[in-house]
Amino acid sequence: MSATPPATATSVLVVDDEPQLRHALSVNLRARGYVVHQAGTGNEALRATADTRPDAVILDLGLPDVDGVEGRAFARWTSAYRRWLQQGYPLIKAIGALPGERYCVTNRALYIDGHRRGPVFTVDDQGLPLPKLRGCFTVPRGEFLPLGTHSPKSFDGRYFGTVPLTLIRYRAVPLWTF
Repeated sequence: MSATPPATATSVLVVDDEPQLRHALSVNLRARGYVVHQAGTGNEALRATADTRPDAVILDLGLPDVDGVEGRAFARWTSAYRRWLQQGYPLIKAIGALPGERYCVTNRALYIDGHRRGPVFTVDDQGLPLPKLRGCFTVPRGEFLPLGTHSPKSFDGRYFGTVPLTLIRYRAVPLWTF
């Protein structure tokens, strides 16, 4: 099998908790002209993503510390990768929906209990694709739907779904509003 190396050095982050598999993928990619970075855990991957800004990520969906399938893991990943929010900084969002409430995400808008709450976009301000969550869902017990209310392009639950109520750390009280 022969592959043509990329014209420019494309960087790839290989994330897998199995060292042999991570090594094999890395060797194979390097042989094809890619610049390869490695991470063995989800948290290492978040740091490496912010530090190296890879062009592509090969992500093990069953990491022991970060489940790559979960929306909140993807939200953290995307926020760090696109430098919207540095790791460790709080994400300030309103509670859009609570357990038992129903929300629907269409190609154009987010609806909560039948009321339109905001637009849905396919790309961010950098032209990069946003996660595509579509359908109607009921917020499960112990979770909530985070919603940014001050920016129409807020990265929030309309793109990654609900998150645990235990992630709420503080209650923000506005001193004044515009």
